[in-house]
Amino acid sequence: MIADFVERWYGTDFRTHLQVVAEIDDIYYGLALLRSEMTRGCMLCARSIGEAAVAGRLPGGEGFRLVEFADDFAPMLQLVSGVFARKGERDTYDASHPLNVLWEAFREEAASGRPLPL
Repeated sequence: MIADFVERWYGTDFRTHLQVVAEIDDIYYGLALLRSEMTRGCMLCARSIGEAAVAGRLPGGEGFRLVEFADDFAPMLQLVSGVFARKGERDTYDASHPLNVLWEAFREEAASGRPLPL
């Protein structure tokens, strides 16, 4: 889960409202935890990451589904995310490398026109 997002949603005592299994900062760890079936639940992530996983463009994302959040948050929450690489770094990896998979997912989302302007 993305702790900052959930804290804004439920407040600083969000752990009293949710059963938090893990606070993760690695998408592959989160997918592996869910695939292991040691726990049942969901992973909060950026839409582009979820779409890449469900579409099979993110290794280990097969068999999951994407669930939209309700749009009734007050104040409306926004998640800003990005992928960074040194100039020419992506060229040293093949298309299936995680950096290139994430880069492509963000590029596709930006091209879709869905990101909201700040």
